[in-house]
Parts: sequence; C-alpha cells; structure tokens
Amino acid sequence: MDECERSHAEIVERIAGAHGIRPETITPLRSMHTGETVGEVATLSAMNIDRAVGAELRIDDGESPVWIRSFHVFSGSFTLIPHFAIEWFGTGDEPTDRVTVLVDLLPRIDLAVNLGYVDEVYGPLQGAYDDVAE
Repeated sequence: MDECERSHAEIVERIAGAHGIRPETITPLRSMHTGETVGEVATLSAMNIDRAVGAELRIDDGESPVWIRSFHVFSGSFTLIPHFAIEWFGTGDEPTDRVTVLVDLLPRIDLAVNLGYVDEVYGPLQGAYDDVAE
C-alpha cells in the first residue's frame, strides 16, 4: 500500500471515528485502459447528513504523477446547512510536493433572493475567515 492509499484510508477512518459516521462502501477506481487500480471512492452516512463521499485518484503518465483527493458532505434535505466540499491535489512522488487545496460551502438556496441565509449560515464563519486572511 503506497502513501496515498494509506492517507486516504486514514482520512476516511478519522472522519468516521470522530463524528460517528458509518463507512458504507469503499470501491476501487480502475483505469479504463489498463484495468489497474488508480484510486478509490468511499461513501459514508450519518444521522444529520444524506451522504459523504471521499475519493482518491492517482494518475501517472510517466512524467510527473498527480494525485487528487476530495471529500464532499451532502447535508440532509431537512436542513439549510450548506453542502461542504474540500479537494486537494498535488504533483510529484511525495504527498508534500506541490499541493493545492480548495474548500467550498455550497448553498442550499438561491442567494440572490435569500440574503438572510447568507448572514445566518455564513456569518458565524467570518471570524475564522479573518484569522486565516491575516
């Protein structure tokens, strides 16, 4: 098992253990050309979320390997809590080589006509954003 596989398995395990989320399936991703395993997708569920999906993919074209990991949480239909998405990817043989991280909170409603939602849901995050921005 290489470092990317261990890291993805550890991420799924830690999230599940820390938040009472049940791992449901772990499915290998296979190359359409060679049939070899190039990553995996894990689905998880819990009481307050519809589904969480973690994915890990490795692409090695012979020049510089690329690895991509993502974690998406889809909140329950009964709540206005935004969906959460985090993706991080890098190039090189080591997981610490060039790394980019994308984080997003995906709103559940049309923000153009529901400005109160912005204040109520995203307002409490302003302090954390200000700390990071400094």
